[in-house]
Amino acid sequence: MFSEHEEARHMWWVVQGALSYRYKHEPLEVNSKEWIGEAALWLQWRYVGTAVAKISSDLVELDGNAFREIVQADLPQAQRYAKAMFQYAVKNCRRFHDMMPDRVPAHVMAKDIFAPASAFSLKECVPLQKRRLDEWKPAAEDWQDNWTSPWSDSHSLSSSALISTMMTEMKRDVIMVFQTLFSQNLAEKSIYNWPSDTEKDHYEKRVLFLKRLIIMLGMCHVSCTDDDNSTELQPWPYPLASVICHGGRCMLRLQGVQPKEVINWLMLGDKDGNNWERTGVPPGPMYTRLAASHSVKVDATGHLNELKLKGVAGASGRGHNLGMDLPLGGLGNPTPKHPSGSMLVGPAGVPYKQKGQDCVHVKDTQGGGPPLAAGRGSSGPVLPATVGGAGVESHRRVER
Repeated sequence: MFSEHEEARHMWWVVQGALSYRYKHEPLEVNSKEWIGEAALWLQWRYVGTAVAKISSDLVELDGNAFREIVQADLPQAQRYAKAMFQYAVKNCRRFHDMMPDRVPAHVMAKDIFAPASAFSLKECVPLQKRRLDEWKPAAEDWQDNWTSPWSDSHSLSSSALISTMMTEMKRDVIMVFQTLFSQNLAEKSIYNWPSDTEKDHYEKRVLFLKRLIIMLGMCHVSCTDDDNSTELQPWPYPLASVICHGGRCMLRLQGVQPKEVINWLMLGDKDGNNWERTGVPPGPMYTRLAASHSVKVDATGHLNELKLKGVAGASGRGHNLGMDLPLGGLGNPTPKHPSGSMLVGPAGVPYKQKGQDCVHVKDTQGGGPPLAAGRGSSGPVLPATVGGAGVESHRRVER
């Protein structure tokens, strides 16, 4: 096929069979539907390894000179792709060889240049619902995709790949929150063997808390910022589900209402449903946390600021930090892969395994837990909240 240091003039696709490729004493294989030598099409290149047929194989050979003559005349975007290929080779110069780029970065670069996504679209974040496809209700084998991100480092090469990744992740956010809210309703039969009426009641209160929280987000003004404690806010342009996913901390500024009244409404559906002075935390799955990593305060201008607490400053002896564990992903749905094996989402986020009629919880793992901290600023009450790793805010910091 070719030898190391030989001038690169051809690219090959393996139709059937396999090639053996050696690069810096590292043995690699080029199998059916894979290719080698793409750099010969776009760069002044010399092969950096040696390739031979491993078995009798059928190949398609593409001549680099003929290819360049055709695309220069008929495909103006090809020059942009050649530049992208050069930048990719420079960025990966210490490990760039004749089998690179592989399928993922090649697809990303090509998509950005030949079929770019022009802008973020909320419509693309809506799960599909067709005759034989309902993304709102993932099959068991599809759940691992929903728990993972399509992001890879190669996406930094492409603005369209970044946009596509955002829309894919946010569609999965929508599916995840929908299933968290309605998995029990969607099931044809009970999907959990409740050990007590109290545990079932706590699960239902967790779900109602999240439903009311989403109503609050939908009815109130949600803003976001790229920088810590910035006053330059912009309307949240993404699905509401993505506000409460991705592990962000969200702050809610209250006007004309007390933090405890908001918590009462979220927990009980009635702002006066619990007397904190007499009974403390509303009855149910909410509990007092011993400490918090962050706090909030209102500055002299009335702007809400987030504070990072250090050491003993995060300890709470007054019960201002509250928490509640949520069944993120939906009760009875598959959890992310775990060394303990296949597990299902429990009613408080603790995974369980189904053994006959029994639901055996795996105690060394935990799902989403929402810390809440109620405090008072100089110009009014403040409620910072995090729900299942995200939360409510009038100011939300966006990482990506």
